[in-house]
Amino acid sequence: MANVSGFGMTRSLIHAFDPHGKHYKPTIKPTTGFSASADAERLHRAIKGPGTDETTIINILARRTNYERQEIRHSYKSMYKRDLEDDLKSDTSGDFRKVLCQLVVDTPYMLAKSLYYAMKGLGTNDRVLIEILTTLWNDEMRAVANAYKEVLKDKGIENSERSLVTDMKKETCGDYEYALLSLVQAERDDIQLLQLKAIPEKGVNSVINHELAEVDAKDLYASGAGCLGTRERRITRVICNRTPYQLYLTSEIYLKLYGKSLLEHIESETSGDYRKLLVSVLRYAIDRSNLIAEWLHDSMVGLGTKDYALMRLLITRSEIDLQDIMNAYEAIYGKSLLNAVKDDTSGDYRRTLCALLGE
Repeated sequence: MANVSGFGMTRSLIHAFDPHGKHYKPTIKPTTGFSASADAERLHRAIKGPGTDETTIINILARRTNYERQEIRHSYKSMYKRDLEDDLKSDTSGDFRKVLCQLVVDTPYMLAKSLYYAMKGLGTNDRVLIEILTTLWNDEMRAVANAYKEVLKDKGIENSERSLVTDMKKETCGDYEYALLSLVQAERDDIQLLQLKAIPEKGVNSVINHELAEVDAKDLYASGAGCLGTRERRITRVICNRTPYQLYLTSEIYLKLYGKSLLEHIESETSGDYRKLLVSVLRYAIDRSNLIAEWLHDSMVGLGTKDYALMRLLITRSEIDLQDIMNAYEAIYGKSLLNAVKDDTSGDYRRTLCALLGE
């Protein structure tokens, strides 16, 4: 599995390139001359000095990679024998406190905690399940599954039999459950590190299989639009196992063979949360920036803001493709994502989110 710094310690390079081999653009990059101890010292002064220096806190935590933030937290603990998250909690409040806490925890833990709350209590927040699981690759998924056990432990749940898989089985059912578990099992096709690193030079053709794409296109048609009834398990096995590059090629071949897009057929042949999940997995391969722009828009429309969704999306995409998502957002909605966030938030919370957006 290929990785770059930013997902706990790593994030898969499989997210780094679009279907044509072009590198996606982040808004947060590794800091030149980064010093975890220097940042920890500045944060300690900002928190423990007279008053709270919110500007310094924002300029450090919202402009560092996840890996750098974890190094800062470690240095802070080593230097002051205190936990950075605890000190931030005691010195801030409201949505500003929430976003700072999201920034200083390890990304797998943050996502695992989101999944826990999505399945806690009455009903399941399927939007959260779909948004998170759609965007994880194998090692990332395993890291989140491991972090989920830590979340359970932190919630005082000592049942060793309980896991992300068992909770998901309890909260979902049918084809939707089967598709979710296909993703959670972390057995999707993978691409070797050297192959991924060679994409800028050799192109996406070096990591896709044309014969397999044609076989999959025909199999998907035969399992959906080309038969009476729908063979959901066969559809799931293809869509929830192939790489984004492979799915993109399959969708192109499908259109040439049958004159209608694979996405359209999936939407017409499936329903409910199962359809939403398959469509999200496909769109993550085909038009990822538009998909996540729509998720961000949905987090800000209607009564109230879905703040945890907004934070999660901006934090996790900032090191991968947030600049591309910003471009897509403006093209779709005729308004910049930066201005949309400014209009929907306020105070230091707004300043933190805007820093993640590169302002």
